[in-house]
Amino acid sequence: MASIGVLIAEAFCGLLLGGGIALLLLGLKAAGGMFAAAGGEPTANPPRGTWPRRGVITILDQYERAVKFRFGKPLKTTNVGLAFRWPIIDMFLLVDIRDRPENIPGQICITRDNVSLKVDGVVYWKVIDPMTSVLAVSDPATVIRQATMSALRVVIGEYTLDELLSKREIISNRMEAILDRFSLQVGIDVTRVDSTDVVIPTDVQRAMAREAGAQRERRARLRRGEGE
Repeated sequence: MASIGVLIAEAFCGLLLGGGIALLLLGLKAAGGMFAAAGGEPTANPPRGTWPRRGVITILDQYERAVKFRFGKPLKTTNVGLAFRWPIIDMFLLVDIRDRPENIPGQICITRDNVSLKVDGVVYWKVIDPMTSVLAVSDPATVIRQATMSALRVVIGEYTLDELLSKREIISNRMEAILDRFSLQVGIDVTRVDSTDVVIPTDVQRAMAREAGAQRERRARLRRGEGE
């Protein structure tokens, strides 16, 4: 009887161990391997900068943070180094916290003196609160781009054409302040906004050229009068 009990216990332990290994392998197969590769570009969401990494053991680089979910609920934010997750029940969502540029397509804006022109630029932003960013927005790059396009039209309408050409740094700081009021609430910081190109209509360019020529002629006449 004792030998039969030992055999039953050994069989039960074998089944339990085999089932555990099979479950672990199933989780690893869905995860893509036991050790998730460190670094590299995201495969699912390239413009987002946030992508799932489901390896049991994950190595986080210096510029990465991982938001850990358990059964779909956010648990904590993991910092640099080794990170462990339970297969199937846990998931890592990695966030790149480096500065990244976002190109702003040309926008038709109207200045305060009713001059229509085309302005395009670039905005630099980074994630400062991974947990808030992951839970608040699904695509940070698109959110920042759309917010910058709206802010660009608003800020350009506050300045005249001459101010727009001579006060670019002030305008950039004004746009950054407007964007920060929105972006900081979703865990993103806008570090800099630059207008890369301002396309002025041809007729306005001709008018500015005539005005500049008239100013030069005026100064020349004054000099001539002083000399006489």
